[in-house]
Amino acid sequence: GFVAGTKSISGNLHLSTTYSYGASAKEPFKADQTIEDFSTGVNISSVWGRFDFQYDYKNRLIKVEQTTPAIGDWEYTLEIFYNDKDNVTAMASEWTTGPRGPKSVITVSAYDDKPNPYSSIPQWKFISDAGWSFYDPEAMLTALNKNNPLDYTFGTFKRKMEYTYNEKGYPVKRINTNTNPSGQFKFEETFTYQCN
Repeated sequence: GFVAGTKSISGNLHLSTTYSYGASAKEPFKADQTIEDFSTGVNISSVWGRFDFQYDYKNRLIKVEQTTPAIGDWEYTLEIFYNDKDNVTAMASEWTTGPRGPKSVITVSAYDDKPNPYSSIPQWKFISDAGWSFYDPEAMLTALNKNNPLDYTFGTFKRKMEYTYNEKGYPVKRINTNTNPSGQFKFEETFTYQCN
């Protein structure tokens, strides 16, 4: 396996995510997360436990199952649905332990026909979002797609995204407009590229 990254979560405590691959697989079949105290070098525990990954016949990630070793801990499953252009149309998350409720669903209605900023980095979906949560699904959506999402809806929240592109068709600027029942908020993001 490979360690995708270690990040500080509090003082000397760091979270590491290690991905495991099959003999000839291009995509990992699982990820294990651990927490380590960098002041002592001691591996304290599994934090989020394990993520198991499933793929479709086109090698697209279609399911993430999160489990933990802690008894009574909440665990969930994330399902991902694509259109025929390899872009996500919906993601549905549901608790598999703890209190049950309706699935949380994010839908995307439109994409451009340009490459997204991370399309040349096939493993970006694993590096960018080791938690697979809906806290801010934009990074996950962008990483899973071939093209750039133009919107997404999550309950009463909606985001519209408008892009400015460089000469190779990659976005250099994105204007995001978030709308919910309490109002609207706009913010801008920029992208720069280094070619080798």
